[in-house]
Amino acid sequence: MQMAAAYLMRGQHQAITTVVVLAMLAWALSPITWPLSYFSAAGIGLVVLVHGVGEGAKTVLGATLLVGAISFIAIGTPVPAFVLAVMIWLPAWLIAVLLYWNRSLVLTLQSIMLLGVGVVAVVYLLHGDPAGWWYQYLKEILQQMEQAGYTVALGEADVDTVLKQSSMVFTGMLVAMGCWSMVAGLLIARWWQSLLYKPGAFAEEFRNLRFGRVVALAVTLLMLLVALSSGAAREPAVNLLLVTFGILMLQGLAIVHALAARFRLHNTWLVLFYVLLLFVEPLMMSLVVFVSLADNWLDIRNRVQAQR
Repeated sequence: MQMAAAYLMRGQHQAITTVVVLAMLAWALSPITWPLSYFSAAGIGLVVLVHGVGEGAKTVLGATLLVGAISFIAIGTPVPAFVLAVMIWLPAWLIAVLLYWNRSLVLTLQSIMLLGVGVVAVVYLLHGDPAGWWYQYLKEILQQMEQAGYTVALGEADVDTVLKQSSMVFTGMLVAMGCWSMVAGLLIARWWQSLLYKPGAFAEEFRNLRFGRVVALAVTLLMLLVALSSGAAREPAVNLLLVTFGILMLQGLAIVHALAARFRLHNTWLVLFYVLLLFVEPLMMSLVVFVSLADNWLDIRNRVQAQR
């Protein structure tokens, strides 16, 4: 990956080419190769962080024009270029610009969280029943799949129950995924920047990540609202919580990496942790978030260091 980042930094043409190739590979065998889109976004972010806002904007424009030309020749429409620009490159540029200006990874990640919370809030303010809309939309997609010959293993009543449950959290899930895409691209860009210009700096920056007591208190109050409320008030709170949990998990991951470094644990332990996080998701995610919240008051990393 260091070679890819180094090639990307050789000039504007190399940056545009790398960003476009990674994005097109991500779409080629999606969803298997979709993580490559994070690296495409990271390419935009790296240009901004190293060369500034203007150069990053030129890279976004150049990549959009190149994909537009390719897609117009191949399929007769430049629409895929605009989709890539809106979904991946522009958000990556905006977040990287914010980090370039404020020089604070924590503040930038907090801004992504606030943006996600704002999007969910606006959806619920403008649309009284987004869950109902998602239910109808998902039901239409399922009917189209059945007409195309795809079969569903569940019974009709079970399918309807799954659709209703999914539609209630679909807004939060989509926004959380969008926020995570921005976070992933930003962190990779920061990692690349560290590899090229200051090895080890990103690892240290990530291990010290802490969102602060204000964020922790706000998330705690939101958790209490979810636990104590019911009906119409509970649904938007759950969706907001999905967004905040997704970002807040980063602090828990930072704690794990910090403790692994301080105790000089073999990388196998980190691999095992991420395997558990992947396959025991609800329990492990809740545990990581709880540790993140507690750390803002207990300062777990420094306490462990002081006891050594």
